[in-house]
Amino acid sequence: AALTAGYTVLYALALVPDLPTWSQLEPDCVRLRSLDLPALQVIAAVLAQSVALDFYAAHVERTLETFLALNQEMVAAGDVGGIDKPRLLRLVAENNTVMAEIVSKLGVHERHDVAWRDPAAGRVWEFLRAELELAPRFRTLDMKFNLVQDNLKYFLEILQARKSDSLEWTIIVLIGLEICLTVYELASKVG
Repeated sequence: AALTAGYTVLYALALVPDLPTWSQLEPDCVRLRSLDLPALQVIAAVLAQSVALDFYAAHVERTLETFLALNQEMVAAGDVGGIDKPRLLRLVAENNTVMAEIVSKLGVHERHDVAWRDPAAGRVWEFLRAELELAPRFRTLDMKFNLVQDNLKYFLEILQARKSDSLEWTIIVLIGLEICLTVYELASKVG
């Protein structure tokens, strides 16, 4: 079993000394003739990846819920007045951090070194990855991350457009003041 911050994966490991092969792979159980370091390494790595995927999936779900709330606020208010720029920028930073952690630390698409060197450990590695559905779960997580990124881009574009509108109005007011001052100076010289 692997455990991280409330996330667990339970998977049975049975030692069967008279097993005809090095391993016997069954749903919910890996049977090994003996417990050796390569077996422990690949089993621990796959279980850790599974737990980490659950952790990151929960994070992405919370982020999506935040965007759902922001979208609902926009629907109710009819405008974007409630968007908090610092909060949005924090979400951007959190999302980027989590994506970097998944790519650099999780290594879902990378084969464990032991699985490369030891064919028997490699079979256990591939079996457990398939059994725990790591690849499909990662694809789902990636799809949700893309949805988060699309929401982030959308809200940042709205904030940028709002800032551009403010700057345009400021420029218009300044030009209007310049015209008024010029007309006043001309009127002062004529009169």
